[in-house]
Amino acid sequence: MAHSSFLAWWLNPKSEHGLGDSPIKLFLRLIATKTWGNSDGKDEAFYTRILTGNYDVEVVGDIEVEKNVGKICNRNSKDRIDIWSVLRLTYEEDGAEKQIIIPLVIENKIYSGEGQNQTQRYYKAASEYELVKEVEHHPICVLLTVEDKKAQSEHFYNISLSTHGHVSLVCQNVHDNGKDFRCDHNSLRIFKVRQFLH
Repeated sequence: MAHSSFLAWWLNPKSEHGLGDSPIKLFLRLIATKTWGNSDGKDEAFYTRILTGNYDVEVVGDIEVEKNVGKICNRNSKDRIDIWSVLRLTYEEDGAEKQIIIPLVIENKIYSGEGQNQTQRYYKAASEYELVKEVEHHPICVLLTVEDKKAQSEHFYNISLSTHGHVSLVCQNVHDNGKDFRCDHNSLRIFKVRQFLH
């Protein structure tokens, strides 16, 4: 739960970490680099946009920890997604503003393995979620593990949380790209990032 709470705080542009949308954009870019060349044409155009960074991102509502699946897809379920959010990507194409809604699922498996069909159920919930009928929805589901284990669902991206793994590189990239932690709660922010990385 502590890792999930930290990640939710860190990824949220509304958090008081002073990093804005840099962490969520770099996290999406990490996913895009893992999928490059391994997806169909439609997905490739989507991930190319993510890689170029030519979009604005907004968290619709909040980034939630331990979100009940039943509240996402109106089903009776006791399943809880570690991190759930809905992102709205806005970009310009052919002189017109376009949007994509991303139901984002992050399942954090630090000290435990995946339950029976767990990632399949979570992907199904994310793919059934609908915020706006006229807008394209593109669910992104991520399994975070220490050892980069593969999810049971083929729709989940596997990302490593190890010290030298993917998420640590994103944290370092935010810092290296000129995003600093200078503000009223400077020492707390540095402590949280260092604690997460080690």
